[in-house]
Amino acid sequence: MEKVKAYGSIGFMSLMFFATIDTIYARALGDYAVEAIGLRAWSGENQMGIHLSLIYFFSLFLFGAYWVEKYAREGLKINKKTVFLLFLGLNTIFYLSTGAVAKNVKATAEGLSTIGLEPTEENSVFYDFENGQYTDFEADITLKNYSDEEKMFYLIITERDNDEFTKIYD
Repeated sequence: MEKVKAYGSIGFMSLMFFATIDTIYARALGDYAVEAIGLRAWSGENQMGIHLSLIYFFSLFLFGAYWVEKYAREGLKINKKTVFLLFLGLNTIFYLSTGAVAKNVKATAEGLSTIGLEPTEENSVFYDFENGQYTDFEADITLKNYSDEEKMFYLIITERDNDEFTKIYD
């Protein structure tokens, strides 16, 4: 039972830390968990303001760290290096698993667009806006088709506050 508590506390601490991290394919998993129980993940709208789920899950992370100290370090005498390597290994597994699941869902989910923005550092969008109109617009993006079907991609730019299309040129 002591081993379960020790290694369970390391797993819990690792999972609570991972719940605070945005990944390439999804926002922080803690955001989804918090919203699933009816709480707000952010104090503002559109992921703006104070990141509340970061506060929630960091608090749980600290409880996990206390349990790691109590059950793993003091109870089973697991050294700090081993705890750190387990923590790092578990978070690497969580990260790789999240990416694999997201790619699989994107490729196979019925009715979900299989074309997505490929997360690269080269992606960029530049624009000039004068007198209420776009005067220059340039987008350099990389897209990926996650399915085996051939797909067509269209870019539509909309205003943030309404559903009307924005005129880019006359």
